[in-house]
Amino acid sequence: MRTALAALVLAGAAMPQVAWANPAPAAPDIAALCPVGGPAGLAFGVERKGQDAAALRALESDGPLGEGEAQFTAWSDQLYAVEWRKPSPDDAINQAWRESVDAALLAAGWRPVDHRKLKSSSAMDQTMVEKTVGNRTLVIEYDTSGIQMLRCGDLALMEIDARERDGDLLPGSPRPVPPAAPVAPFTLPDPAICARPDLVAAFSSTKSSREIGPLLERHFDLRDPVGDQEEFESRLKTWLEWKLRTAGGLSMEQIWNLTEPPPGVDELEESLGSINLMIEAEAAKDGRKLCQAGLAMFGSLQRDMAQRAAANHRINAALDGELRRLKLD
Repeated sequence: MRTALAALVLAGAAMPQVAWANPAPAAPDIAALCPVGGPAGLAFGVERKGQDAAALRALESDGPLGEGEAQFTAWSDQLYAVEWRKPSPDDAINQAWRESVDAALLAAGWRPVDHRKLKSSSAMDQTMVEKTVGNRTLVIEYDTSGIQMLRCGDLALMEIDARERDGDLLPGSPRPVPPAAPVAPFTLPDPAICARPDLVAAFSSTKSSREIGPLLERHFDLRDPVGDQEEFESRLKTWLEWKLRTAGGLSMEQIWNLTEPPPGVDELEESLGSINLMIEAEAAKDGRKLCQAGLAMFGSLQRDMAQRAAANHRINAALDGELRRLKLD
């Protein structure tokens, strides 16, 4: 499920330690970061809803490798890679780390590869190696240019994700089912509540803005009524376009001509305003303002999702009409 709160909630927990400054990380330590039943507690090929929630929160927390991210295939929602990113230190540390990782992985039987279409969007000059482990071919990717990045993925699932991002779904892919619960009205708490002494104390004690999400979740009933609907409309659009191309023989240009461009969705100015408020409040250790900025950011994300859902709903109505006209529904 894609939610506004998920964009804010990031919790900390212990993860495998492969520090960037370590001059000689061992290949087993690096490979242990791959979610194949190791200490990360995640599993390749399993849908997001089947993953351990605590393990996902742990991955997304700041650790020795920086901020982690679980990456799921664009349509089938299977875990295909995990990635860590953090600011890059000086060139000497970068070079020593990269050389030691190169040597460790090659000595352990990892093979240099260049899966150009599967590279992470986070890096510029990454190195990729692969190795068959059991019935999987794992790919480890790392870079120290601009940011430090370390990523491990399952090659077959990475290829599935690339195809799904291009709109090529597996034969027989079912039409998405709409959310069971209708979108209910939701009103954010009054920002004035953030003056409450317990909230001021809680938000003043944060060491990073990344702690704001968990605090909001702990102190407020922040329901996310539009996240499921936005995800459904996006998935339905992908499916309808795929169906019209594969079963109806339409080109993407013909499909685009079926719909008028939706109204622009631009929440950037509002989001930047909330971010700036959060930065200022964090610098001042102002718990009341941090609480208010967090609520404002949540509201901005909700409105953005609602606009995207409405835009895709209009597009989907036109695509569905063409599907019925061609008797493909």
